[in-house]
Amino acid sequence: MSLSYKDWMTLTYFHNKIEDDILYDNGYYNISTDKKIKGFEMSAKSPLFLERFILKANYTHLIDTKTPLYNRAKDELNCWLEYLHDTSTIVTLNSSYIGDRFSLQTYPEERKYKTGNYTIWNLNLQKRYNDKLSIALHLKNFFDKEYQSVYGYNQYGRNFNFKLDYLF
Repeated sequence: MSLSYKDWMTLTYFHNKIEDDILYDNGYYNISTDKKIKGFEMSAKSPLFLERFILKANYTHLIDTKTPLYNRAKDELNCWLEYLHDTSTIVTLNSSYIGDRFSLQTYPEERKYKTGNYTIWNLNLQKRYNDKLSIALHLKNFFDKEYQSVYGYNQYGRNFNFKLDYLF
């Protein structure tokens, strides 16, 4: 169920039932009970400074259902600031906050691990030259934050990506 105001704010309530959830630890592990995930998400966007800058944000909160939701954060917040240099060039600064999560390890014995919360910052540049050619440069995790999205699996530190798209 969602409520929207014009084109700049949306509030959504969700209630999902997952049958036979699959959890990865040292192998694939099917959780035989059904899970319920419910919560809300709010998103908003607003033009700033002569509409050359656009600020966007979304926040997701999971409501406690007394069912363990491994590898899922209770709170997530994402923010973007886009600069529209012209109709074909966009520079985006974004930040993602991921709240505390718990991972489950079943071998050699069952244990729960807290992965901790973290914030990641990224910078992106996109340029479209025409209908067929575009390039993009992405600087991900530019503060070189050490974090784990799942216990025991470190994520990339600072990294760069270059993308060239040509449509035939």
